[in-house]
Amino acid sequence: MKKRLLLLIAPIVALILECLPYGIIMYYAVNDGMGRAAFTFSYFDPVVPFGGANFGAPLTAISTCVIIILSLIYVFTAKQGLKTAILVVAFLGIVFSVLPPMVFGFDTVSVINVIVTVCMMAEAILALQPKKGLV
Repeated sequence: MKKRLLLLIAPIVALILECLPYGIIMYYAVNDGMGRAAFTFSYFDPVVPFGGANFGAPLTAISTCVIIILSLIYVFTAKQGLKTAILVVAFLGIVFSVLPPMVFGFDTVSVINVIVTVCMMAEAILALQPKKGLV
């Protein structure tokens, strides 16, 4: 059970970082379109990311919550099907996490974006570990 608890570390770190108001960087025109200003938001902001067409960050936050729920269930039941589900949702979280920089440019990347993506990758790697006795 102690080794299964490792599956909870990366998504909890990602969730804490996603709650901070510095996760999403969005640029808006200022001074009648003559310049632009950067504004930062949380991954869980219900209005601004969707209004600015940034769908990747909120979907990353949702996938992180799903991973935490699946990992909690896996810690107590140890069913391999849950581990596969964690792997699939982690890969979806990685795709959602790298989507905004691909669409809006790499100037929208923050340190929090990078750490959240690394946490999702770590979760996918931990979910890939074979069950003891199979190898």
